[in-house]
Amino acid sequence: MRKFYQNAKLRLPLFVMVFAIVTGVMSCKKNDDGNYPEQPQLTLEGNKSILVKPNTPIVANLKFDAPGPDTKLLINKNNGPYRSIALDKNATSYTFNEDMVSTTAKEGDSVVYQFFLTNGANVKKSEGADLVVNVAIYNEITVGSTKVYNVTIPADGILSTGEITLAANRKYHISSSIQFSENTKFTVNRGAEVYMNAAATDKVNLTFDPGAEVSVNGTASAPVVMTSDKVLLGTTAASSDWGIFNIKGEGNGSNSGNVNYLRLEYAGNRAFRLQDVGKGTKIDYVQVYKSGEEGVMATNGDVNISHVITTECKGAGFRLGDAYSGKIQYAIALTKTQTGELDEISIRETATPIISNLTIIGPGETGSNTHGIRLRATSAAKIYNSIVAFYPRRGVRLNENVVTSGLNGPTVFAHSYVFKVSSDPYRDDRSGATNPFQGSFSDGVASNPFSNNVIYSATGARSFDEIAGIAVGVYVPTAVKTSTFNPRTLDPFFQDGAFVGAVESAAKDWTKAWTRNADGQIRN
Repeated sequence: MRKFYQNAKLRLPLFVMVFAIVTGVMSCKKNDDGNYPEQPQLTLEGNKSILVKPNTPIVANLKFDAPGPDTKLLINKNNGPYRSIALDKNATSYTFNEDMVSTTAKEGDSVVYQFFLTNGANVKKSEGADLVVNVAIYNEITVGSTKVYNVTIPADGILSTGEITLAANRKYHISSSIQFSENTKFTVNRGAEVYMNAAATDKVNLTFDPGAEVSVNGTASAPVVMTSDKVLLGTTAASSDWGIFNIKGEGNGSNSGNVNYLRLEYAGNRAFRLQDVGKGTKIDYVQVYKSGEEGVMATNGDVNISHVITTECKGAGFRLGDAYSGKIQYAIALTKTQTGELDEISIRETATPIISNLTIIGPGETGSNTHGIRLRATSAAKIYNSIVAFYPRRGVRLNENVVTSGLNGPTVFAHSYVFKVSSDPYRDDRSGATNPFQGSFSDGVASNPFSNNVIYSATGARSFDEIAGIAVGVYVPTAVKTSTFNPRTLDPFFQDGAFVGAVESAAKDWTKAWTRNADGQIRN
């Protein structure tokens, strides 16, 4: 008896182990007795990403193996537990429609649902099936053959409260002007394409009143584009197909938001308009392509601008006026087409901008009435490390009341290159004055106090050093043209830029991938 008891003690753990293994195997395998499958299979039918309007049910059709008894459908929402639904043991499908998009959801919002099967006995889940629900609040229309979202125009065209948001990588249509009042907001996310109604009775404008906020969030690989809807209609888009993008700020130092990687195409006069915008506003990477008149116009305020390019704008590239006192670095104005009289950059009234690393390229040395930089009225600009090239006349022009008095004076053009300007490369309209930026030659001695590219021979003959690679329609040099001046010493806004021109080299061409060449092709 004692021996039997001892043998039984030895056999009992073995029996328990075998029983546990058998029970576990039986519980994990689906058979005719209703046991569970090793890994339940769950499939989401249809699109895995859907567009839904606010206050609309979310519908997901699910297919799966017959789950057996005590099985549940587990649902996560945005990575958190949301719902558990008991399933019939013989069910092979389930339609989830127990949730709706919030009435307060915004354009571009998204919700991610994850679906799992759980077998109650062994608590083993299936692989998850994900559904991404994207919110689209606007109705779809077709322009040409392209589906776009038709932005709802507020009453009288004035957004008095709230915001308008345009989602990433979607196409939109704006049929008429929108004015954003104080405390409203306009957000446009990366890759959004906005098509303006070229057939509108009045040109479509986007105007932001003082106190409104702008947030344009493009990237180099996915810029925000605002253009003519003729692009979709198959007709030829042209300058002035729509109006302007106009930010009105609250004065020096104020913040109207941010604009990053924005391309404006076929807009009207003063396409990118900045009025009394403060330096709290961040503007970086903007192209104006084929505007009706001036591409960029800034008046009053002290907003700083970097990486900005105007291409084939009819009236001028830049106009800086009134009491504008901001700083600009890495700016390009490119005009290949002769369009009549213009100053590519006009600095007017009492404006006092500081500019570095500017390149302006004209249509060539032949023709007439196309000029480079014109400093007018009592303006006082300081310009460094810049290029003015390929104009018929008047590369840098000083009007009657402009004051110059050396490198530390109110008006400066220094460490810069003016070449391929056939007539009056340095023009001076002041009575009895000679433009000091071209240096001088007297009594056999050359003087070049502004360190520009003027060269005097031993006999006083004047010539101009050139930069290889710069040509009509081309603003990238063959090699880096270094400068002894670094604009970083001027103000913390400026980046290190001890080179001449807006683009240092082909390897550092910041206009690639997101801007258009003069012929309309995207730069690559």
